[in-house]
Amino acid sequence: MAPFASTSCSSTQDIKDCEAVYNCCKGIAASKGRLEHILASRNATERKELGDLFYALYKEDLSTLLHAELWGNLEKAVVLWMHDPAERDAIIAKTELRSQYPDFRALTEILCSRTPAETLRIREAYRGLYKACLEEDIAQETVGPHQKLLFTLAKAQRCPSRDVNICQAKCDAKRLYGAREGRIGIDEGAIVKLLSDRNLNHLRAAFGYYKQFYGHDILKVLRISLDQSEYAALTRVMVTRAEVDMEEIKATYREKYGISLEQAICKQTSGSYRDFLLQLACWEATSQPK
Repeated sequence: MAPFASTSCSSTQDIKDCEAVYNCCKGIAASKGRLEHILASRNATERKELGDLFYALYKEDLSTLLHAELWGNLEKAVVLWMHDPAERDAIIAKTELRSQYPDFRALTEILCSRTPAETLRIREAYRGLYKACLEEDIAQETVGPHQKLLFTLAKAQRCPSRDVNICQAKCDAKRLYGAREGRIGIDEGAIVKLLSDRNLNHLRAAFGYYKQFYGHDILKVLRISLDQSEYAALTRVMVTRAEVDMEEIKATYREKYGISLEQAICKQTSGSYRDFLLQLACWEATSQPK
């Protein structure tokens, strides 16, 4: 449960927002539609403060109430959004590792896109929540090259620098070609080493040179595909990246598919879930420090 917090230093607006969230969860019509805006417009620190204030006012844990009173895709998105980023990633990782038929896309997405410092915080959150070691669970629940990649990434030994060595990136592009296409069989160890050692900016550069040198996308060669209709993936990306690089994601999406991310959300989703995702899509532009 959230710790008891005094309401004496809380703003009138924050108290009103807590009241609106409470009324929305309890089905009071006057508050319909406000929950999405109130929660989506706050950063992680502000969401925690709101949760503490909510408990002080109503003696109920806000995340627990949201989980109980909301449903479907909206419930999944909002509850994930309420967690601290490291806790959120740890929960996604555990959910994937517990799945009866996992494909490990969510776990791969998290570990490949987080910095070493962020990965260390995920490991700490995972141990705190589940009293278990993330690396050990990965070793137990995965097999083959996927296991090697995820286990190595979870150790958070990737280069922390954001710098790109152009000469090295070109060499890495050629090494990827040699590991996957320029020889009989696949040198899985070479691919795993590159993906787990190099920083994200360097990998983007290497992938760009790969396409320049060989005329096609390395991701297609490695057969990494995305199901655009999968709501779980949509929820995960929107919730975990809203406070990080949403503007970059929106620009890339428009360039790749010819429509805006907001238009795609409106076309593929509906109701309060759609409204919440649209708030997250505009997060960097609309959320202001309180």
